Amino acid sequence: MSGKKVTFEQQLARLEEIVAALEKGDVDLESPDRLDKPLLNAQLEGIVKGETVKIPTFDFINNARLYNGETLTRKPNELVIIEGIHALNPDAVTLPHDSTVRIYVS
Repeated sequence: MSGKKVTFEQQLARLEEIVAALEKGDVDLESPDRLDKPLLNAQLEGIVKGETVKIPTFDFINNARLYNGETLTRKPNELVIIEGIHALNPDAVTLPHDSTVRIYVS
């Protein structure tokens, strides 16, 4: 997790809090506002330039971004495919249109 020991009971209690908030409609996990847009776009810009970027995961129990050492480096002429409806949203992904193609497939 995030360096500190968290008991199973603590994890379960946090999960119950999250589920209760979701059931009440207090949290919308599908909202583009849940994205860290500055981080997402900085990483996408780095990927487009062929730079190595660190790929985080998200710990929902502790509400924290974690880095486990995973990285991504795009090779010359390699495509990058981003899956998900938010990839089509120009408010979420702000890369210049000359470096992107956005396709919706149902």
